[in-house]
Amino acid sequence: MMMAYTIFRIISIASIFYTFIKFIFWVILKLDSNATSFLYYNVNNDLFWYLLYYFIPILLAVFLAIRFKDNSNLYEIGKFFVFVLFVLTILGSIVNKNYWGYYFKRPSTFSELKNANEILSITQFGDEKSSFKIINETNLIDEGELVSDFYYFSFERPIFTMLSKNISRGNLSDWNEIYKSPKAKLTEVELKKLDNSIRNSEFIDIPEYGYEESLITKGIAVEFVTSSSDNTSLVTLNESRKPLLSFDKKFVYVLINSGQISNDHFGVYEFLFQENQIIKKNKYYYDVAGLEGIEYPVASPIIELIFLFFTLFVISITKSIKIILLKKKD
Repeated sequence: MMMAYTIFRIISIASIFYTFIKFIFWVILKLDSNATSFLYYNVNNDLFWYLLYYFIPILLAVFLAIRFKDNSNLYEIGKFFVFVLFVLTILGSIVNKNYWGYYFKRPSTFSELKNANEILSITQFGDEKSSFKIINETNLIDEGELVSDFYYFSFERPIFTMLSKNISRGNLSDWNEIYKSPKAKLTEVELKKLDNSIRNSEFIDIPEYGYEESLITKGIAVEFVTSSSDNTSLVTLNESRKPLLSFDKKFVYVLINSGQISNDHFGVYEFLFQENQIIKKNKYYYDVAGLEGIEYPVASPIIELIFLFFTLFVISITKSIKIILLKKKD
């Protein structure tokens, strides 16, 4: 029983330190206007973001709580605030999931992209009469703007992920030439198979009433092979779509950007195919001229601090009332 009380006391006090530490990190990141966006929306830094926003603050908070576990004032506040913090985190993550499609952070792309050895084709397509149709344009990915804005970063995700591991591998550095090549494209028959699988998966959201006509999708399909070897041999553009280097597996990655699902609300859907079968899928949402950037995990440091002061205020008022009542009773 004593052990349980001590643990709860440490956790309660740690909740206070955790809130202040997160807020300090939040203030530091705000000194650079692009830091938060880079950390939160970057497709390759999930681990670092979770370390910075959760694991490091928790470890530091527990360490400080152990040092100050005998502080009765901190415990009096913490034993109430720890439940407030728990409820805030649960409700905030649920709201975030319902609106943005994820609990804590926009999902990274599939790990297979990091092991890409060669890109065989990049095909741009659009939705024409409820069927994907190849579009002979290359306007969805701009080589000069590959990492300009991580919030609206979508079609760049597979290329950025492939290049993040080693640009000097296979033909990865020639991705833009492959993208612009009229021959390095899927066939209409291949695209139709992907189209059927995606529609049958029922993974793409049905737009709200009044936005049905705006669901005009556009997307890209990236055909590539992977290799677990660290071989950094370089090859030139190969429009035959046949790998020039040895490889382990062959995949097709598909990203679809929907029209409006609801007012100013858009969806991004990712699929990974192997042998014409969907083996992985992701989805998330973003806003244009709406609530972009207003997400609980990003705003949680300031929200939690506000509720900490509110908890302190309520405790102070409650104690003051008790003192007044005791005096009247005497």
